[in-house]
Amino acid sequence: GYGVYAAETFSEGIGQREPSVPLLSDGAYTKEPVYGRLIRRLRVLDYRLVPYEETSSAPSSLPFDQRQLQRHTAQATNLMAHVMREKAKVLVHAGEGNHTEYVRPGGRTLMGAVFKASSGIDPLSINQTSFESPTADFVVCDPAALEDQPPSMDILIGVPKLTYERGRPAWRRQLGDRFAEIPAALHRTGQIAIYEARMAGEPVNVTPMDRLLLRPGESLPLLLPAGRYDVSVWTAKEGWSSALPLAVAPN
Repeated sequence: GYGVYAAETFSEGIGQREPSVPLLSDGAYTKEPVYGRLIRRLRVLDYRLVPYEETSSAPSSLPFDQRQLQRHTAQATNLMAHVMREKAKVLVHAGEGNHTEYVRPGGRTLMGAVFKASSGIDPLSINQTSFESPTADFVVCDPAALEDQPPSMDILIGVPKLTYERGRPAWRRQLGDRFAEIPAALHRTGQIAIYEARMAGEPVNVTPMDRLLLRPGESLPLLLPAGRYDVSVWTAKEGWSSALPLAVAPN
């Protein structure tokens, strides 16, 4: 029943644009390929994307904690405006624990706590970044085991231990990505090089499906779903190359 997806990374205007592809201008974290894929999926699911980040800057002369409180207060105010206006279930994607709703003694008041106090809404808060699962599956952590560190959110998720195949995250392979070799004509083995793979025909202002930064002597494969792609390389000496085609066959 959720129809609105709010994220602190989104730039103003993302809600007014309705392309099916993620743009590099959609935000900060959205430039990262996996986050770009998330936006693609949200568009398919017909979510309405809304920003709530603070756009004004607090005076740099203020103490750090005071600047942060101003930011989190502005975020909460913006989020409340969207929640009240949309009259829909809202899924909020925050970064760095900014949706923490319970303030520990001596701790900082973050956006989640400000939102809860100001709106009268008790959100279901989920931490999915701080705990590792003892198994190969996701688990819900037992708060009773954290007596010396009271949980700051309602649900604590333990994620499987991060493992790698050929230097790339194994979980992406498990979700369907396939190894794809960088075209030989694009190899720049003697210098730092950035490789990007976009869906065939997509312009360069679209977030790529995968990106690699390789140092001299490094060799890693791209990780991509089945499909047709345009791959290009950047070096400090040459800039961006022309794109070459790459086909990734289905399993």
